[in-house]
Amino acid sequence: MRDAGTFAEQPTGRLRLNVPQMVYPHFLKPVVASFLKKYPDVTVELCFQNAATDIFERGFDAGIRVSDILAKDMVALRLFGPLRYVVVGSPKYLDKVGRPEHPRDLLSQNCIRVGVGDRIYDRWEFESERKAFEVQVKGSLIMNDSLLAMGAALDDLGLIYSTEDAIINNVEAGDLEIVLGQYAPTSTGWFLYFPQRSQVHPKLRAFIEHVKQHQRVK
Repeated sequence: MRDAGTFAEQPTGRLRLNVPQMVYPHFLKPVVASFLKKYPDVTVELCFQNAATDIFERGFDAGIRVSDILAKDMVALRLFGPLRYVVVGSPKYLDKVGRPEHPRDLLSQNCIRVGVGDRIYDRWEFESERKAFEVQVKGSLIMNDSLLAMGAALDDLGLIYSTEDAIINNVEAGDLEIVLGQYAPTSTGWFLYFPQRSQVHPKLRAFIEHVKQHQRVK
């Protein structure tokens, strides 16, 4: 028979996670599904947001972001990576306007940009001979949802800048095509991050261990 202390340590309550849209279908979906089956007393709340904000002031238990924008005082657990960033468009769009051969050619292309609030992600990053550089792109469409932006690219409306893992199925199906691949930069990956003190919470501790287990069995 378990004592009251054991019961107190059982994961319960609401686990609030702040994550970018693209992470859910390509990694987080199976992790959350198996976690909910294992811990039926925990409710997982997912808030999809791309912008880097102070999520802990807003009451979230943890977040997922790329390593480049993580605060130094956070504990970070790598989920997967490295990530490769690519420019993609539909074959129909590229057949019509031409395929860029250098990132500067994007200045004459219709680039679909993702915006969050007052910030528009219009400086696309590239790498050549291990040197990083940016191209400030323009276009006729700005969206605040990465998945919908990908849908716009599938509808032949322009080019998007995306992590390769998010669009690889569409590329393999022939619906999207990678261009400028020789200039594609990489980052170390997506990380689950949280304050050091948060590890004492049973619901978050259980989720962290579940993520580690998922990584081991992949």
